[in-house]
Amino acid sequence: TLGMLPPGSDSSERNKRRQAMLQRLNDPKNFASQFQQFIVGELLYREARERKLHEQPQFQSFLRLSERRYLEQGLLNTLPQPAVSEAEMQFYYEKHPAEFQQEDGAAKPFGEVREQIRQTLFQQKLQESQQQLIASLIDKYDVVYHTARIPEVPEASAGEP
Repeated sequence: TLGMLPPGSDSSERNKRRQAMLQRLNDPKNFASQFQQFIVGELLYREARERKLHEQPQFQSFLRLSERRYLEQGLLNTLPQPAVSEAEMQFYYEKHPAEFQQEDGAAKPFGEVREQIRQTLFQQKLQESQQQLIASLIDKYDVVYHTARIPEVPEASAGEP
């Protein structure tokens, strides 16, 4: 596998991974193995197409579902990445002291939990952005939920999973 890095990753990390991949490919043993895997995959693909496996209903259903998931995620990925300021992180730290208590009751230093706070705020902002997109799509496509028509799910009794 290529070990893809997410967009916005450190370019030096990308370069390191790229160089490592190129070094592995320069090794004749690795290259021969990778090339053999490629050829075997190509042969299997061609035989499957010849046998018309791509025309089977299960495959067509898989394609439709894959396309949906790909496009849904693609649309969400078009949202701008939220920024989290130092002031927002500090404010969150001060407003949620219980989240950062050590066993002795003292608060963990801000520097120790800074990245955790940044991730929490980043995820909150991203979720808000996604909810705004969904709300705008509900308005755009004039979606109305008729909750009276949705059956209630019975609660599991004690002891049931």
